[in-house]
Amino acid sequence: MSSFEAPPDTHIYRNAHIFAGNGDYLGGFYVNNPPQVSNATLYRICTHFINFPPSTQPNEWAIHRVTPSNEFDPVPIPRDPSPPSPFEQGGYAILTPSTHPIPLSITTEPALHRLQTPEPPNLQVPDDCDPYVRPSDPAYPRNKLHFEERLIARDGVCSITGEKEIGGERLFELKATHIFPVSMRESWVRHGYKSSWIREDPDDYDDEGNSLTWPDKLFSPQNGLLLDVAVRTGWDMFRLTVDPDDGYRSMTFCKDQMHHGGQTLHPRATDETRLDRVSGECLRWHFHQSILTVVRGLGDMRWAEDIMHENAYYTGEYLEEDLDKERKSVRRCLEWEFGS
Repeated sequence: MSSFEAPPDTHIYRNAHIFAGNGDYLGGFYVNNPPQVSNATLYRICTHFINFPPSTQPNEWAIHRVTPSNEFDPVPIPRDPSPPSPFEQGGYAILTPSTHPIPLSITTEPALHRLQTPEPPNLQVPDDCDPYVRPSDPAYPRNKLHFEERLIARDGVCSITGEKEIGGERLFELKATHIFPVSMRESWVRHGYKSSWIREDPDDYDDEGNSLTWPDKLFSPQNGLLLDVAVRTGWDMFRLTVDPDDGYRSMTFCKDQMHHGGQTLHPRATDETRLDRVSGECLRWHFHQSILTVVRGLGDMRWAEDIMHENAYYTGEYLEEDLDKERKSVRRCLEWEFGS
């Protein structure tokens, strides 16, 4: 029997670990209390980052608990989502249902490093201005203004925590946040997400028929959530995500010290009667990226960023030519939004 010990150098603290039958380490995450990931969801998560042999059917593999004596529990954890059973911390191995090893590896798809959409300069507001009314500002980008106002009208509160905004001339505690980032527009266009993920909405056009969601509908409210500033940090780092296939529940695969996981997305954001409801495909993309970043392998190292000064850098091994591409992407993002 192989030794099933977690490597000491995982980049993110974990208390649940996933192995192949030969002891190879595949990935893991932190099981919070109460747990945010069910056994059924874990089976789905594994398909995002593990390479199975060709033509492997779902009933041909299962997840078995590894005992302290490095033996496999002969009964796999249940795959059936009903009734839901929470996943518990510990060691697990992916095997056949009868505990035979399966040749497995992890995917090589790069984990993405998203960049926050920068904020425009603060607007000078007269002292007698109503703090709950946005003053006229012709220099404020129309697409960003449209994005903010649509999300405020749709969500009204933080989509994940339900926290309300405090008064102010612009969003302060809550931020209109992209799901798929503007800085990755080239990928958005290349894969045709504009037409396949975003529904046509007449309210996204002005009286002359001009789109208010340019470039390429990235500023559609369907590609956004209204988030508390603390929530947004975890969101932009893929530490916090939403699973649209599990009742739009938020979850974090890291230690959830702020208790942002386990929440149901605000019902106005998912209301099926609204054209501006959040795109399930955009959320699935973010959910996938969170798995690649946090769950797969040793986890992806955090990186520091200061987008407004364009000196984002990676704290681990990162090719300089890749970093230059990130910086150029930020510059293009600034040009699209603020004409700089």
